[in-house]
Amino acid sequence: MTQSLVVGVDAGATSTRVAVHALDGTRVGYARAGAANPTAHGLLKAAASLGDAVKAALPPGSGPRVAASMVGMAGDVAEMVPELARIWAEHGIVHGPRYEGDLTIAYAAGSAEPDGSLLLSGTGAGAARIAGYELAQVADAMGWLLGDTGSGFWIGRQAAKAVVNAMDRGLPVAELLPAEPPPVARACSSPSSGGTSSAPNGPPRRAPPAPASSAWPRPTTCGWPPCPRWSARPPRRATRWP
Repeated sequence: MTQSLVVGVDAGATSTRVAVHALDGTRVGYARAGAANPTAHGLLKAAASLGDAVKAALPPGSGPRVAASMVGMAGDVAEMVPELARIWAEHGIVHGPRYEGDLTIAYAAGSAEPDGSLLLSGTGAGAARIAGYELAQVADAMGWLLGDTGSGFWIGRQAAKAVVNAMDRGLPVAELLPAEPPPVARACSSPSSGGTSSAPNGPPRRAPPAPASSAWPRPTTCGWPPCPRWSARPPRRATRWP
């Protein structure tokens, strides 16, 4: 007797994971591929990543044995439905998958109860109330451009903004920098001579000149970022309106 299979897909802004199981719960295939968020990365990239993961996870010739499948996708859009049908048909799967956003499958991964709440914080972030296994209410989950407060991306951006704000105000940021230049640092000339600094795998970047009236010492060597960021006082900038 041929054993039926089920396929589950978790497609997000960081990676795509596909698991194939027999009906008794035995895993028969698993694979990971690149990001597959069509809103963030585009329809073609999302379809390509998902197709690669499905191909790697399905045992050869097992497509016709798939009895049910589900795709949970961050940034889900209706235009993805025909792409999913095409990918499934290429692998001999008769019926296309059930297609949902990532909030419902995230809830299902943590609870079998029909009603409950979800707080999700990964690459993106959001909260949801689930009723009868369906989304009843959603807060945030708007994507990194508009929201995703508390997500990994949001935390990193807040840290970067805090450093930039401190530099704009002339506040000390030396505590955020290493005591010594990293091993990849290269010597560079003094900022006052219009020197340049280099970063690995990147083009040389010209260091901004130090202010002429500054009494702070001007460095003659630096790492990356450019010289003033390591040991010189941040350049004075024009006063901004509040």
